[in-house]
Amino acid sequence: MTGTVRVTDVLEAVLPARGRVLDVGCADGGLVRWLGRNGFDAQGVDPQAKGDRLLQGVAEALPVASGSVDAVLFVNSLHHVPVHGMDQALGEGARVLRPGGLLVVVEPLPEGEWFEILQPVEDETGIRNAAAAALARAGVVGFVPSDRRFFEIERRAKDVPSILEGFVTVDPERAAAVAQAKDAVEAAFARHGRAVEDGRAFRQPMRADVLELPEGTGIVRFARDEAEVAAALDVRCAVFCDEQGVSLAEEMDGLDDQCRHLVATVVGRVVGTARLRAYGRDGAVGKIERVALLKEARGLGLGQRLVRFAAQVLAAQGHATLLLNAQTYAQGFYARLGFRAEGEPFDDAGIPHVAMWRTEDAR
Repeated sequence: MTGTVRVTDVLEAVLPARGRVLDVGCADGGLVRWLGRNGFDAQGVDPQAKGDRLLQGVAEALPVASGSVDAVLFVNSLHHVPVHGMDQALGEGARVLRPGGLLVVVEPLPEGEWFEILQPVEDETGIRNAAAAALARAGVVGFVPSDRRFFEIERRAKDVPSILEGFVTVDPERAAAVAQAKDAVEAAFARHGRAVEDGRAFRQPMRADVLELPEGTGIVRFARDEAEVAAALDVRCAVFCDEQGVSLAEEMDGLDDQCRHLVATVVGRVVGTARLRAYGRDGAVGKIERVALLKEARGLGLGQRLVRFAAQVLAAQGHATLLLNAQTYAQGFYARLGFRAEGEPFDDAGIPHVAMWRTEDAR
């Protein structure tokens, strides 16, 4: 089988010569050990992590200090993050990177011989495409594309029973689906690949994306903890209360505990914010509120990135309709981001506002 490579061959080509590397979704730590043998200060994160240099945690809330690693890896793992958490996971990757650091995402494509063998049990076309879509949106977080490589790896299996057993071992609840898919897996196994000493070998197309976090760039992501939420509230008070004269009682409306908070940071400092919540009788509408930037952070593009990040997160959560109440002077800003004004202007805390809507079809 010519033309196949190992994932580690690709990593050798794209990673820096040395430094601290975090492998997100590290499983049993095999890649972490390989990185250690090759001169990297490596750690892994996984929900079931056990062992030296392995930390228990999830991609959406990495248990690692901000600005502390040189490269973050997602190797066959971004598509295992829930769709609604993929943007948050990429934001966490940006948070833990040092300025100039790299995000390296290696994902299997939804095609090829090995994919067709697995597809009858679990068709991952949708989730793998969702991971690619989240990666395409990573510029809103603050990343800049640096490199992209397509390649193929070789996957080997002794026989069909070993493949099916592997499915059930990973998730016992798959047992019924595995039994139902047995004939289709056997047909694909016989149709594809080539014979090798220990079974058959199959091609799996892959894609590796390398993104850089430029020095000095602002980062847009979810607030990590109560301290960052408090910093976001301070930004809102500075903008809405101190600058615009809104009373503290009106600004602190009692809804913050029901919301998810976004922050924009520059050199680790929170300089902007927005909050998200489900709105309407059935919660079907995604509402963007309290978009604010400190004076010194304006003109850097962080405002539009906050709104775009908010919109893509709400869309990933299933909100096909988005709403924000814009101060009328900012109506043009939101219109450029795909929102349309509906209804007459109204007063909110003494400031003229207008309701603005966006649907998936209108983007």
